[in-house]
Amino acid sequence: MICAHVEQDKGFWKECGGTLIQSLTSERIFRRRVIGFQKARTRNLIRKVHDWMGYDLAFLEGSDPKSIDDIGKGDKKTYIKIGEFSYSAVKYALTDFQNRVFEELPVIAHGYIKEMGV
Repeated sequence: MICAHVEQDKGFWKECGGTLIQSLTSERIFRRRVIGFQKARTRNLIRKVHDWMGYDLAFLEGSDPKSIDDIGKGDKKTYIKIGEFSYSAVKYALTDFQNRVFEELPVIAHGYIKEMGV
């Protein structure tokens, strides 16, 4: 689960506050199921939430495009490094967000195979 619009009205952070967030995040089921926060922007609030929780989760951007052509046109993006196109790979990347989730497209500093012909 990724909590969307966490800072806005009706968002997780705004609705729950510190005491409830501390209580929820101490539960094993919460830690297993919630793997990210969307649209977390305020640095002071991000620090507060970290202090309440005692750990960090992935911060992601998202959009609600109305057509295929509108995908990726927002000003904020999240890049996820995955090894295959599957739900499991995305879930793994979000749990290892320090190494696999980026705000900027990472610069590749080593050799790699870009494409293989058939």
